[in-house]
Amino acid sequence: NNSVAETDRLEALVNNVLLAARLESDTYKFNLYPVDLSLLVERHLARLQHTCRKPLHLLKEIEPGLRIFGDETGLSSVLGNLFENAEKYGSAELRLKVKLYRDAQGVHLLVADNGPGIPQAERKRIFKRFYRVGSEETRSAKGAGLGLFIVKQVLDSHHARITVEDNAPRGTAFHIMFKPIAA
Repeated sequence: NNSVAETDRLEALVNNVLLAARLESDTYKFNLYPVDLSLLVERHLARLQHTCRKPLHLLKEIEPGLRIFGDETGLSSVLGNLFENAEKYGSAELRLKVKLYRDAQGVHLLVADNGPGIPQAERKRIFKRFYRVGSEETRSAKGAGLGLFIVKQVLDSHHARITVEDNAPRGTAFHIMFKPIAA
């Protein structure tokens, strides 16, 4: 239903505006505790599969039981914004790859879509508040330019690193690395 989808979009926008304001004013205090990131990613992917408004081809590799110290509300916002952007900017048939794994460096989350991609020159600016990539293909999608700002703020507070890469043959890949909880 279009009105339900629009209501959900507006609710997400309001939540992003409020969270962005709290992050900037330092009134949001992150509550870090052990979080099962695998479970959180699976939950958000299940929601995306239920709400996605275009054909979704999901390739997921989620290593079970990966735990990090994190704020579940903040991490949920990161996942929600990344998956919403993938849906918004991915092609008419969304191909989404989500990979969560652990190696010697930490816990890695990869979210890759098949959209138009982000030009190299704009990658440094996409995490600024209200910044939106300047092509007509992406500007036609509704948004306030807060999602990736929030993603970066939350990840910085978790001492996590995010990088933006090309997704071959087309699209954008976000790679996040968290420090794991010692086993």
